[in-house]
Amino acid sequence: MRIKRSHIAILLLSMSLLSCNKKKIEQLEAQNQTLLQEQQVRDSLLNDFASSFEAFEENLSQIREREQLIITPQENERRAESKDRIKADLEVIEDLLDSNKEIINNLNQQVDESKAKAGQFRSMVNGLKKKLATKDAEIADFKTKLEGANFEIEKLSNSITDLESSIASLNETNSNQTARLTAQKTILETQEEQMADQLNKINTGYMAIGTSKELKQKNIINKEGSFLGLGGRMVVEEDISETDFVKIDISNTTTIPLEGKKVELVSNHPSDSYTLKTVDGKVESIEIIHPDDFWKVSKFLVVVLN
Repeated sequence: MRIKRSHIAILLLSMSLLSCNKKKIEQLEAQNQTLLQEQQVRDSLLNDFASSFEAFEENLSQIREREQLIITPQENERRAESKDRIKADLEVIEDLLDSNKEIINNLNQQVDESKAKAGQFRSMVNGLKKKLATKDAEIADFKTKLEGANFEIEKLSNSITDLESSIASLNETNSNQTARLTAQKTILETQEEQMADQLNKINTGYMAIGTSKELKQKNIINKEGSFLGLGGRMVVEEDISETDFVKIDISNTTTIPLEGKKVELVSNHPSDSYTLKTVDGKVESIEIIHPDDFWKVSKFLVVVLN
């Protein structure tokens, strides 16, 4: 009677531990799904940011070209013609800055609508927005001065130099932001690898198939409750090594080929989760009907062939 009670206690403890493991696995799968969704959103944001920064950089390049035209005197150009040309160039610069503002507004909207943790993206957008606001004020000031009737081209040199310095600073900021985006992409790739490893562990099962003699020699099974070598039943050893098993992907394994007249599943799997396919009195395979139920108690499958 004491032995039976001991067995019942061990069984209840095992079932409790297995239940806890199942809950942990379900929690891990939920976390993996959440990480995957966040990663997909972050990848989308990262791609949009990269494309937008490329357009942003192209606009800055055109602005620098217009600046060069403003500060470079044209041969045989009259004063009135120079004034009109410079005014037209500044209007183009203003349009390019407006285009960059629109790019930043679109990025800001994407961050607002995103469900990902995009605090760093928002900080980057706000930094660019502040720089452009400053640049817009400087351009407006230059435009007012140049539209004056008695401006002198020579007096603009220092202001244009300041403008070039500010744009160079903005350029450097863009380079830093690009470096941060690259670092963020590296982090996302690392997270993706970690998620893949976790998913692989969840979907990995272990299988050992052989005669009772072969499995005993590998210390995978033993005989419990026998007397003088008679009676008893085969059970899986408590201290088993994964190296003695064949790894399988339980997420897509529904058929396990066998060859034997008599087959016994020593590991614990619900009887209604599988069937044994027999042909001419021989068992040819285990057909797993309900994979989740089949593997929920144990991911180690031990089959004795006779």
